[in-house]
Amino acid sequence: MPFYISPYLILPILSFLVNAVLAAYSWRNRRLPAAQPLFFLMIGMAGWSCAYALNTAATSLSLKIRFFQMGVTFVCLIAPSVIALALESIGRSDWLTRRRLALICVVPALSLLLVWTNEFHLIFRHDMYLYSSGPLLLLGFENGPYFPIHQLYVIFANIVAIVLFGQALRRSPRGQGLRFALLIAATALPILVELLAITPVKGFSMTTSSLFISGSLYVVAIFRYRLLDIAPLARTALFAQLGDPVLVFDIHGALADCNNSARILAGDKPDHDLADICRVILTRIPELETHLAQPTTVPRNSYAADTADAGHHWSISSLPLQSGGVSRGLLVQLHDISDLKEAERNLRASEQNLRELNHTLQERVESETTRRLERERLLANHARLAAMGDMLAAVAHQWRQPLSTVGMIVQNIRNAWHSSQLNQAYLDSSVETAMKQIHQMSETIDTFRRFFRPDKQKEALDAVAQIKKAVSIMEPQISGIRISSHVLEQDHGPAAISGFPNEFTQVIVNLLSNARDAIRERQSVEPAVAGEIMIVVIKRHNSIEILVRDNGCGIAPESKGRIFEPYYTKGGTGIGLYMSRMIIEDSMGGKMSFSSEPGETDFTIILPAAEEA
Repeated sequence: MPFYISPYLILPILSFLVNAVLAAYSWRNRRLPAAQPLFFLMIGMAGWSCAYALNTAATSLSLKIRFFQMGVTFVCLIAPSVIALALESIGRSDWLTRRRLALICVVPALSLLLVWTNEFHLIFRHDMYLYSSGPLLLLGFENGPYFPIHQLYVIFANIVAIVLFGQALRRSPRGQGLRFALLIAATALPILVELLAITPVKGFSMTTSSLFISGSLYVVAIFRYRLLDIAPLARTALFAQLGDPVLVFDIHGALADCNNSARILAGDKPDHDLADICRVILTRIPELETHLAQPTTVPRNSYAADTADAGHHWSISSLPLQSGGVSRGLLVQLHDISDLKEAERNLRASEQNLRELNHTLQERVESETTRRLERERLLANHARLAAMGDMLAAVAHQWRQPLSTVGMIVQNIRNAWHSSQLNQAYLDSSVETAMKQIHQMSETIDTFRRFFRPDKQKEALDAVAQIKKAVSIMEPQISGIRISSHVLEQDHGPAAISGFPNEFTQVIVNLLSNARDAIRERQSVEPAVAGEIMIVVIKRHNSIEILVRDNGCGIAPESKGRIFEPYYTKGGTGIGLYMSRMIIEDSMGGKMSFSSEPGETDFTIILPAAEEA
């Protein structure tokens, strides 16, 4: 027969059955976090137990070698699976990336390759033979140079898993750490049996027999302590990774557990136990003692400053822990509100500044308004005084001819008297001529006086008539410059606008004065140029457009952005265009713009048309 039966096969077979059942259960619940690595671990443990039982029961060398190879195959599955289970159980499965998993599987993959090709190189094991030991027929062998590497790797992988389970055990709340204690025992037991060579028969390995106990411990961890339940895993991971310090006190006020943030708050010293952590935190936050000294059945919140750091403030939230209506302890969360306190202080300072600002705002507005009105009044007066200079020159020019005529009349009357030619008809003619000249001079004075009288309210006016008046005022100043005035309209009626006659006339006078200066500047360089100013009035549906164009030197590019600024000038007062734009846009609700290039400058005024009566 190829196989024989021995009582020593009972434990490996039981180990196979227990772990196979757990593998099947894990596969049915494979969507749970730790189920998949547990499935592969149980498959490895069940397969190894079954392969060793068959290896022991086989009576031929070839079968024993084949079952030995199968056993090594399942052992290679155990090592990476137990590490993956440990990481998943403590909530650190994100660490096991595909690259890291591939690195963990390098040695097992090499072991598989070498054990199944061992007959060609004998690196894994060699000199295999059959021998009897007590009631058993066993496989004898000599280890090859690679086998110690394989064995050390398996031991190392299990030690890493034990360390991870140990960390989880140390950080778990009381009552939840037992499942990690069971996992540590289930992982450590086979390693100890293998290292200590515990066996009733020399040459027979009890390692797979111990897997029955390991499987039983996994049964308790799964069904009693909910190893595969996501809630404990999530609670453990959340508790450990919370950014706020969290403390768990028992019913007597002693610290039963805390998370990493609480350990950091206490200094995170390796030799600190829970009592030391509690003492340090209570020293820093004495307010916490009131939560412990006065337990309640409802949540409480309070705020406290950190005695170790004056800039730190904490919010303390405590939640009673109850089970079956009986108080079991207290859960305390500390939240750093230092930034909130700083923001609160800044807000209070801002509110104080705002109250002070509001207190003086009205006075500041009134003062600024008065100052601005005074400035605009001074600018307006300055502009009028500047225009007065041009007006006085115009009046002087217009008076020169009438005065000369009156002087000649007086001289003629005296000559007629000496030559006895003075009669009533000659005297009446001379007086009539003199009175006409004096009347002309009086009209000039009235025009000048009306121009400088401030307008009080808007009135309907004819833009064309006001433009002609401005042209007549400036005519003596622009002698030698041809002015053409065109009115483009559909019905040839008046171009009615609403505004202030004298201020509108002042705008046109300012534009004509600037045009005159630009033409004379160009003529100083090009004497042959004939100066020309063209004024076009265009009546549109609901607006009047006025274009003043000259063929002067143009506006320099660097000045185009500043010509409407007060006191910006290339000659003159520098406030004419500023006041003109203010009159058109602020006083009359229109718009004033310009375009300029060498040899031509256009100023455009657009005003709302006056409503028909």
